[in-house]
This record gives sequence, structure tokens and C-alpha cells, in this order.
Amino acid sequence: MKKFEGLLKSEITTINKFAQKRDGKDSKISGYSCSGEDELGFVKVKCEIRSNNYNDREADVIFLVFMPDRRVSDVCEALSK
Repeated sequence: MKKFEGLLKSEITTINKFAQKRDGKDSKISGYSCSGEDELGFVKVKCEIRSNNYNDREADVIFLVFMPDRRVSDVCEALSK
């Protein structure tokens, strides 16, 4: 199985669309950190979200990457500020 080397362009697009819909703003991912892969093949990615041309911090998003089939990766939860 492949190792996690970073978010794919399609995953970044998914996170941005989720954040924009949730916040009603021009929210975008500005950075992320990840945990190691668990026994089921999931990598938990904590994404920092910013809006207003990266000036305002919004609530973070947790994105679960399923390494065996990344097409089913999705937003897990939104964190409060």
C-alpha cells in the first residue's frame, strides 16, 4: 500500500468546497498536519482554514484519507475555532 505523502489536488478541492459551503465565505485550506496511518488504513488530516484573502482564521476541518482507496476519502468533522 502507498504511503501518505500529502493531499491530492482533488482532496484539497473537496476540503475547500466543504469549508466555503459551511462558512459562506471564500474559505480555503492554508495548511495541514497529519497523523500516522491507523490499522484500517486511515490517515487523519487536520486542515487549517482561512478566509478573507487568508486574513481570517475559520474553524479547522478533519479530513480522513482512506489509503487503500482515496476516492472514498471525505471530511470527517469540523472543529470549533
